[in-house]
This record gives sequence, structure tokens and C-alpha cells, in this order.
Amino acid sequence: MKFIGYTIGLECNGHGRIGKMVTIEINKNVDGTYRLNAVSGRNLASMQGSATLTPEQYDNLPNDPYNDAARAIAMLKLCGWTPMALDD
Repeated sequence: MKFIGYTIGLECNGHGRIGKMVTIEINKNVDGTYRLNAVSGRNLASMQGSATLTPEQYDNLPNDPYNDAARAIAMLKLCGWTPMALDD
């Protein structure tokens, strides 16, 4: 497994938790898939929520160099988290 990086952290709701700062840790597996893991945006402690993506799914995520939030939101949703600002 190769560490790729983190998304920006956003205040989120999900997995029975409200108002948690969450970021997504991105790793590339040896088989070419990508592993997304939710971690605390405060201390990088592991949190509930993860997803495994094919290279095609990973490449199709938003990738605007001027909007890091769009990519972070897409990955958070895949791991079961929703930014508080987007909750209805």
C-alpha cells in the first residue's frame, strides 16, 4: 500500500456522529485500486467509513485544482460522511 495524501478537512455529519472534522486518507493498493479511509481532521485518528475504488472510479472524481472542496466532498460521501453545510 502506498500513501497518496489527504483531502482537506470539513465539518461533517455521519455514522451517528454530528459535527466532526473529517478528512479522507488516500492510499493506493498493490493491485492498483485506491483505498479511502475517514480520519479525524484534528489528529488523523481512524474514524468509521471507508471505500475501495477502481482506478477508473478514482480518475472520475472531481479534480479541479481551484476547488479542493469538490473532491473532498465526493470522497467523504463515498465513506458515509456529509459536510454539515450540505445537510438539509
